[in-house]
Amino acid sequence: MKAGAELVQKAWQAAGAEVTLKGVTDTQVAQTIVAGDGAWSTASVPLTVSVPAQLVPFLSGPSAPDGTNFSSIGNPGYTAAVEKAPAGSPGCWSRSGW
Repeated sequence: MKAGAELVQKAWQAAGAEVTLKGVTDTQVAQTIVAGDGAWSTASVPLTVSVPAQLVPFLSGPSAPDGTNFSSIGNPGYTAAVEKAPAGSPGCWSRSGW
């Protein structure tokens, strides 16, 4: 993650942005980002999911500390599509017929 953060830092600095990198522990991530107790502009946080549906709360809904939409994304089209998407097996991709 450090190398990726440094690459982004160089690109943003080349564009004229002031960038300070700060590595933190998992506990600090929880306090700063999840609980909404800190001031930050951007973060590189590993997020592992098994199926795309697990991304929904990170891309819509309430922001921290009331939810996990850490970027405060407000995309009505995405939210409407998520609400229409079938839950359970009908919403899962299948390789049958390949």
